[in-house]
Amino acid sequence: MGSIAEIGRAPVGPRASDRNIAAMAADTGVYCPSEHRALAEAGYVRVPGGDIEGYIESHVRRLEALRRAGIVERLEGDRWTIPAGYEARATAYDTAQSRRMNLRVLSTYDLDRQIATDRAI
Repeated sequence: MGSIAEIGRAPVGPRASDRNIAAMAADTGVYCPSEHRALAEAGYVRVPGGDIEGYIESHVRRLEALRRAGIVERLEGDRWTIPAGYEARATAYDTAQSRRMNLRVLSTYDLDRQIATDRAI
């Protein structure tokens, strides 16, 4: 009671799928699930659990959610435009959607006690 606290949304870290998408689109700004699948099938991409189809679908579902948020755009076929700063924008979107909150105690002393004291507390 009487402490000074800060309450805000809990920051969300970048997703592995966002890092993968950004890496695949680094040179061209375009992500192609079929190219990602081919690399995974050739063994150039490690797929957790070995389910390549599920792995690629999870990336496409992520892109669909970000498309609805206006962050990426779907092109014809299986191509997606990935904008500059994609990972930061995707993380900011997740943070804004999160219901997790942070509580940080800045001081256990109330403001009146801080004003009245002549030393650091």
